[in-house]
Amino acid sequence: MEEISALSSEWRKNGIGLPPSVRMRPSLRPPIMAPPTGDHQMEGNQMKTLLANTTALILVLQLSAGTAYAASARLDMLIDQKYPELEKVYKELHANPELGFHETRTAKRLAAELEKLGFEVTVGLGAGTALVGVFRNGDGPAIMLRTELDALPMEEKTGLDYASRVQVPATQWPGNSDETAKVFVAHSCGHDIHMASWLGAAQLLVEMKDDWHGTLLLVGEPAEEIGGGATAMLKAGLFEKFPKPDFGFAMHVNGDPAGKITVKDGAFSGNSDTFDLTFKGRGAHGSAPHLSIDPIVQGGPFRHRYPGCCEP
Repeated sequence: MEEISALSSEWRKNGIGLPPSVRMRPSLRPPIMAPPTGDHQMEGNQMKTLLANTTALILVLQLSAGTAYAASARLDMLIDQKYPELEKVYKELHANPELGFHETRTAKRLAAELEKLGFEVTVGLGAGTALVGVFRNGDGPAIMLRTELDALPMEEKTGLDYASRVQVPATQWPGNSDETAKVFVAHSCGHDIHMASWLGAAQLLVEMKDDWHGTLLLVGEPAEEIGGGATAMLKAGLFEKFPKPDFGFAMHVNGDPAGKITVKDGAFSGNSDTFDLTFKGRGAHGSAPHLSIDPIVQGGPFRHRYPGCCEP
């Protein structure tokens, strides 16, 4: 399900990554111990931690360690001020998930928020819901923040008052051809937290724009779960039409206690991929079956030996 995505591999090909000074930098925010997984408070703590660390890591690129630590107190204050409204955005995204290449409402909502902040916003680069925002703040490095936009075809059973009850035509998910069927949709992979944290980091950096100089490139990647969104953006000229980032940040929540952040240069987890395998047959007269090659006879044992690998 997880795709480090074409964006990540392309960063490495183009020399885009985390600088050495950032790779080993400790968190600039005190750890927040979280209650057990599934508790709403843990989601809030995770989002606050991602907000603080993403923003702090970017500030470290231009500030000395001492200055960055001093700025962290202001960062905490700003997070506390902005968090209530940001949480509303998170709950709205959580309650209204959309599948890959269908993130129309999601992209529109985030685009509107970026425009409020003064970003130059483009929607539809390579894919209808792909999102790019650029904020120029003088001379300095270009830094990219990336988030996924899509959700999964799963039914949410959390019982939260903002739980998703969204259902869409099953054909929106690859491999489903029944036009009468519907599937539930939920942000089971945490992309709602990623988007809210991404937006919050943008808000904080704009608020603290006197403390840094350079360009922010915010990328909203569609269809991360099924693959193809990042590739479409790259083929459409993401790094040619917009400032090529010197450094790129992507993030993902996990089951660790809120307050912990792991930073790693290069590949961090696996990615999904697909390939086509064709069994070629040969026709013959019914009276001479021994002259034919039956592709069903070939393909049947293969599918039996490797269950789950094939879609007819």
